[in-house]
Amino acid sequence: MAKKHSFDFFDSIKAAKTEEDVKHTYAAHFGIKYNTADKHDLYTPQVLFEFKLLKNFESVRVRAAILAQLLYYVRRLKFGTIVEKRIPFYLCLADQNEAILTETNIWKRFYNDADEISNFAIQFFANYF
Repeated sequence: MAKKHSFDFFDSIKAAKTEEDVKHTYAAHFGIKYNTADKHDLYTPQVLFEFKLLKNFESVRVRAAILAQLLYYVRRLKFGTIVEKRIPFYLCLADQNEAILTETNIWKRFYNDADEISNFAIQFFANYF
């Protein structure tokens, strides 16, 4: 649950100097406890996050690269050794300035087939974002 004082979030996010600062700000604001042992950013059963610092989200290639990274993590959740974590309902691409939230389900064919991830992500973002 988000804290009541959103200005603290915005002040903290603007002061971030690293991706880890961005991650910590989101985690603190939403009360998410995290463990980096699984080598991905924040995870909840609802949302898997990938954080960046000062990326140009207007660039289709930037968004596609971050989405491909998230889909790789989803693929690891599905086929890897992390059996206690289910595939979350949403994926969130975020940096200091903006965030994109997308349903995980619409990308199912791509985390099932790694060869299609990059090409389709570029086409999808070009058409829909």
